Amino acid sequence: MSGSEDGGIFLSYRRQESSHVAGRLYDRLADHFGEARVFMDVDTIEPGVDFVQAINRAVVDCQVLLAVIGPNWLTITDARGRRRLDDPDDIVRLEVQAALARDVRVIPILVEGAGMPAGDELPASLAGLVRRNAFTIRHESFRSDAERLIAVIEGIGREPAPRLPVTTPGTWRLELLDSPLGAGWYRLASEAEEYIIAVKFGEFRIAVALDGKRIGGSFSIGSHVFPVSSLSSRLGCLVTFEVLPELDDLSRRLIVRIGGQAVRCA
Repeated sequence: MSGSEDGGIFLSYRRQESSHVAGRLYDRLADHFGEARVFMDVDTIEPGVDFVQAINRAVVDCQVLLAVIGPNWLTITDARGRRRLDDPDDIVRLEVQAALARDVRVIPILVEGAGMPAGDELPASLAGLVRRNAFTIRHESFRSDAERLIAVIEGIGREPAPRLPVTTPGTWRLELLDSPLGAGWYRLASEAEEYIIAVKFGEFRIAVALDGKRIGGSFSIGSHVFPVSSLSSRLGCLVTFEVLPELDDLSRRLIVRIGGQAVRCA
């Protein structure tokens, strides 16, 4: 799905439990907004394309992600009996965490009597989902519920863009302090502040420390983009860390995005 002036709508759901509801919702959204604005299924990803990259690109193009949550969304397991959400490569997990990491509007859509999961029931990369106000769609009132949801999505397009502090890449410096195999220490500094960043590339873990005290959570996720909410709160804008493989696939490079602008390590 390509981006548009109005932004796209990403429909995330689990086939095993909510494909019927998701299909009905897709039809209603596509009728109203047009098929080009609604991304529903990984089946639209071409063979041979990295599905993680394709999901990330589709989410970036979107204005809103609708996370359809059924009664078993939290607990459904794979063929080996492992909970799907605990798999870093689980499609639904990748979709939702990519939207949360990029500050895309995420609306949990509760269907078939499902309730919102608790924060301690989710992987760390999905913890922000519990703070998103949910929207309920019932079978007996599907038509009217869908109309209300459409009105909500249309309202998002009319909201003023959030005002972020004026932050230019030149304001910040990113310096590699040490880079042993599989890990790296960086200094992220401005004229007034300094943060020491520890990145363990092999497990995609990241921690941010200030004066020796950790202020950013250390966690592991399948995608390579890490939002650090505590640092974002300090700076007043979204801060993400992106780990990109180099061509030899052995080394990694780090990009920090502050307020949407990149600060690359020299």
